[in-house]
Amino acid sequence: MIIVVTGCAVNQLPAYETVRDETESAMQLIVDELPTDSAVKDLTVSAPFACEEGGVFFTGHWFVTPPQGFDTQAFIEELPRTLSSDFSEEPTKVPTSYPSVSLRASDGSNVSVDVSDVDPDANPGINILALSRCAQDPDDGNS
Repeated sequence: MIIVVTGCAVNQLPAYETVRDETESAMQLIVDELPTDSAVKDLTVSAPFACEEGGVFFTGHWFVTPPQGFDTQAFIEELPRTLSSDFSEEPTKVPTSYPSVSLRASDGSNVSVDVSDVDPDANPGINILALSRCAQDPDDGNS
């Protein structure tokens, strides 16, 4: 008797907690380069967003207020060189009138991080927005 099993290979997605931790770790690498008296405000929306692979991805959003007189523009411009062992610089998809840089984690997590100072005159600070790779939906009971 010959048994033939056919079907598609299941693409095993990592646990949501794993990609959340990877993303927050990537964000923390950027914060670690700032003065220790910088204030970090977590603006992350807790609900995951759907991704094409059938799972969800984590979006982290932190706003960092560095101490008075800190040069956010120079910090953002130097970030690709400062963190060259942890990130590679990616082309910015949307041209901006404010300092910004797009980075991709080089540790295999595929975390994408945008760092910007979107309103340097009215609300100086550093906006860190990070996206994880696709993961299992924590609400489906499989993660």
